[in-house]
Amino acid sequence: MVIGMPLRGSDAPCYSNGANQRKAPAKEVAEFIRELYPQMSCRFRAQDPEDNPMAKFKRGRKRPGGTDHPVFGQIEWDEDFEAWLGFVRIDPFSQFDVVASKRLSEQFGDYNYNESLRDTHALGLFELFVVSEGGSPPTRSQEVAYLRFREECEVVCESVVRAVFEFYRSVRDVSLMGNRARDDIAVPLLDSPEGLKELIRLNRLRVLDSEGGEGLLGFAFACSWEIEHGLGVLARGSDVVEVGDNSITWTGPSS
Repeated sequence: MVIGMPLRGSDAPCYSNGANQRKAPAKEVAEFIRELYPQMSCRFRAQDPEDNPMAKFKRGRKRPGGTDHPVFGQIEWDEDFEAWLGFVRIDPFSQFDVVASKRLSEQFGDYNYNESLRDTHALGLFELFVVSEGGSPPTRSQEVAYLRFREECEVVCESVVRAVFEFYRSVRDVSLMGNRARDDIAVPLLDSPEGLKELIRLNRLRVLDSEGGEGLLGFAFACSWEIEHGLGVLARGSDVVEVGDNSITWTGPSS
């Protein structure tokens, strides 16, 4: 299941963690996001339904403001990212984390592991970026892409993981660091996509516009074998268009 993040009463998302599943009240979700994402421009807080928290947020310059979008939920325009920012729940990727990078950091002290993202991602909660120009509203092609993703989330995520596995196998040899102890952690031999659960972590989902058709989904990952540029996957529905570094999730296909 994947949903946008409207934070009102019965619209609050269901969180699942193992065998326990519950419906989180709007106030709890708001406080949870505010605590774990203080750096984000999307600062949620519990309010009366008619008092939109997004529209009231300011950061020293004029912005188009926030909106309760019928497809994407609560989103707010951010000039720096040139995107509408929100949150999205993607359960399949709650099981993935760059555990390998954490081990490298603990053993060698030269790898960064963002601990602050662990709890939100374990709940399947990720950043949503709806890429735009000048604060223009999300396009119909972006809405279609996102709605289809909501309907086919598990199938799409399975396709993305399979594509990443094939990509990993193709780049593993050139990603070796020349240190057996490090390589065994960061770029191990894998015989199935299951091994990726300790090598990659989804950071955000970007939704890109596409003229005359369905928009593109950009899955931006952190990965153990490419710390600087990360991992990016572009998909249209369940069809993977390209796998590369994170830049393609902003700019679209390289060709």
